[in-house]
Amino acid sequence: MTLLYILLNERKQILMQNLTSGYAVPCPHKEVNESYGFDSPEIDNQWFYNNCGLHVFRRYVCFDNRYCISVFEPYTYSQPTGDYRWMEYDDIITLVNQDELIVLLNVISNYNISENMPWVNLDGFRPYFDWVSTVAETQSFSIMGTIRQIKNAYVSSLFVIPTSIGDLYLKIPAITYLNDIVSTEYFWSKEISNIPDFISISPNERAYLTKDMCGTNLPSENDVDTYKYIVRHWGKMQQGFTLSDKRFKDKLLRLHDYTLQKILSSLDKFINQVDFLFEYIKKPLIKEAIAALKSRVGDVEDLLDLLCTIKIPNTLCHGDMRPGNIRRIDGEFKPYDWGMSIYSHPFYDITHFLHVVRHQLSDKEKSSVVQAYLSEWDSCESLENLTAAYALIEQLTDFFMAYQDCQWLMEILQVCNNNIKKYSMDDWLFSRRLYYFIRVFDRFINT
Repeated sequence: MTLLYILLNERKQILMQNLTSGYAVPCPHKEVNESYGFDSPEIDNQWFYNNCGLHVFRRYVCFDNRYCISVFEPYTYSQPTGDYRWMEYDDIITLVNQDELIVLLNVISNYNISENMPWVNLDGFRPYFDWVSTVAETQSFSIMGTIRQIKNAYVSSLFVIPTSIGDLYLKIPAITYLNDIVSTEYFWSKEISNIPDFISISPNERAYLTKDMCGTNLPSENDVDTYKYIVRHWGKMQQGFTLSDKRFKDKLLRLHDYTLQKILSSLDKFINQVDFLFEYIKKPLIKEAIAALKSRVGDVEDLLDLLCTIKIPNTLCHGDMRPGNIRRIDGEFKPYDWGMSIYSHPFYDITHFLHVVRHQLSDKEKSSVVQAYLSEWDSCESLENLTAAYALIEQLTDFFMAYQDCQWLMEILQVCNNNIKKYSMDDWLFSRRLYYFIRVFDRFINT
């Protein structure tokens, strides 16, 4: 798909490029696929500075049949340089081709509308920058240099803010990923080591500020000893995650309760939710898929009943354990990006983690990593029962993933009143989560 850059300012003007053939929506002349938007926006933001002299941030991404549309906002109003100028929509109706005009019209109508992304609404990022300025005044430090946006996706937007006390990181999660704030605040309140220095949470609890991000990313491939160390360390951390802290307990409703008992009591509801989703997206072969789901859910119920007989405490789980969400900090490993965190059976995290890295380990190596993890739980149950529990969780991995994605999709629909507008940020969020759901759901009902 052809990538288009759409920049709208607070005066509701649109940035246009003056070509010899007439005016056009800026295009960096590159083809992209639907994975665009998972990369850092810094290259795109730099394009505007290099070509137009404008300091911008990427706000969101949406897709058309022909175009990938990247929507930006300027940091402050200023005149562009070079062959670019601000234009009123009414002035460009006759100047651009019909396809681009349709895209512009739809983006403009959805520019300030998102039920899930707080930075899309109203003044965009400005209220969060203003809040950081207030924090700076209160805590007596100064903002110095240029703010950089290093991440912008459907899960969150992340900025580096240079200050007199070092780089600060401003993170604004999506509404359905607010567990990132809840979990990080919990770690900070419990003084769990090597967590970034927590500065503040915004008054609306939609963003938070940390002093640094700590450490370096874990490489995508590692040796078996590294994986053993990670799972042992994670087992120890999990056993420290309880609900004894009242501040955390009061916010449990924000976490997803995926305990075995909760899932068992909601299996019929899960079937109805999947049926509703398929009707909503007009997926063909609905009856066949639902029939297969009902058959597999019976197997799931039997496995969950067995698992409940092995007494292992529920705990806070990361929900998306993989190398890209882990950092090495002073010789230890810490998970980051807690937007998908859940309250559930602790073994879920490790089965998910080992599923992600499965191509890097032989069966013998994987078994040794599992045993290293289970050894951290030997005070709860016998090794035989722990091994049996892990085997059951492993059989349920695809179900857990499908169940988790289904709940997120239903939440997105709920906050959007079952009316997701095309060309909106919510549309991209829904379509990406739907992609993951369909993939794991098909695997679940066909294995």
